[in-house]
Amino acid sequence: MLGATVSHLGLAALDWPLQWPVVAVIFTLFAVGGVVNAINIIDGFNGIVSGFSGFMLLAIAFVSFQLEDVFLFNASLAMLGALLGFLFWNYPRGKIFLGDGGSYLIGFWLAEMPC
Repeated sequence: MLGATVSHLGLAALDWPLQWPVVAVIFTLFAVGGVVNAINIIDGFNGIVSGFSGFMLLAIAFVSFQLEDVFLFNASLAMLGALLGFLFWNYPRGKIFLGDGGSYLIGFWLAEMPC
């Protein structure tokens, strides 16, 4: 409904089927699910999700600053701040973990931000 689908990948062989909305929606669901589960899998090790996602959000913030996309810049910095706060309390002993809800939120946030 919002049009947040992957419509092109930069490869002619894969861009052709993505012209159809049904294929684009199915591919987008598959890609978002893959990112969310990838972030969930690496949760559990002390600080790796926070560090990895923090670097990704920092890169998104840098590019959005260069492109003057204020919403994307603010949203990526907001999540980066939340992850730094979590990392502060979690490091070095691993007192708390993100759990499924936290890692799913971060994975979904990372998957949908560049759309």
